[in-house]
Amino acid sequence: MERNLLVIGATGKTGGHTTELLLQRGHRVRALVRGLDGRAERLAALGADIVEGDVLDLDSRAQAAKGTDALYFTYPIRPGLMDATAKRGPGGGGERGPGDREHVAGLRPP
Repeated sequence: MERNLLVIGATGKTGGHTTELLLQRGHRVRALVRGLDGRAERLAALGADIVEGDVLDLDSRAQAAKGTDALYFTYPIRPGLMDATAKRGPGGGGERGPGDREHVAGLRPP
């Protein structure tokens, strides 16, 4: 079944492999990237929809997640990141949002 998937951290090592694998499996993939560089261009050439944004910005994540069925969070863990991802609902609180459908790359298919 084809799905609309978002990959956060798509230009990193794990995210790049995840994006490529999902595209090979026939899914539509939106890649949230920090900047439009050669890595983003490579993913676009493979068929990914590239969205420039900041994973630490709730509005960036919410906009990127619109219309997706699930997301893969492949961003490396660093100070402050866990707080940013914990505020995953549209209002940053307990509301259901795109973060409620997170899959950890490599643990199970979408």
